[in-house]
Amino acid sequence: MGWSEEIFRSDTPGSTSQGSQTSWSQSELTAGLMSPLHQTLLGQRVIGAGPMSLPLEPQWPKWSARRSKQFAHWFEQSAHRFEQSAHRSKQSAHRSKQFACQFEQSAHRSEQSAHRFEQSACRFEKSARWVEQSAHRSEWSAHRTKQSAYRPSRLLGLLSEQGALLTKQEQSVPTRSAG
Repeated sequence: MGWSEEIFRSDTPGSTSQGSQTSWSQSELTAGLMSPLHQTLLGQRVIGAGPMSLPLEPQWPKWSARRSKQFAHWFEQSAHRFEQSAHRSKQSAHRSKQFACQFEQSAHRSEQSAHRFEQSACRFEKSARWVEQSAHRSEWSAHRTKQSAYRPSRLLGLLSEQGALLTKQEQSVPTRSAG
């Protein structure tokens, strides 16, 4: 059964002020399932008979205009929500980019700090070696000074010993009498 024409009624039970949709096919209307258009006492054309029947002609343009306004309003709201969502996504992407940039900068600063620490450790090692070598040189210098101070006294001691020996020998050797 093809739907060639839809007729909307706002008189169905549970309808709101905006109305609910009920439709009949043109074939149903012509087949006698519903009575043809009738004139009321006021002269308004309606479909069907009984207390549920309401005028269609004045209702349709109002309903159509109201629905058009509602759809336009809904579309505007959807477009606005989409714009807001796009804006939030853009902001989020920007914050992510900033965070990535800050993280990169932080990593770079950490690398620089580690490099400076390595350089500092290297200088400390060199300084420690220099202090060690300096202490070794001082020790060696003190040793040489001690040796050089010891040598002359040793020589003097040896000389004095030799002198004493010579003196003894001279004293122990009998002098020859002259003839």
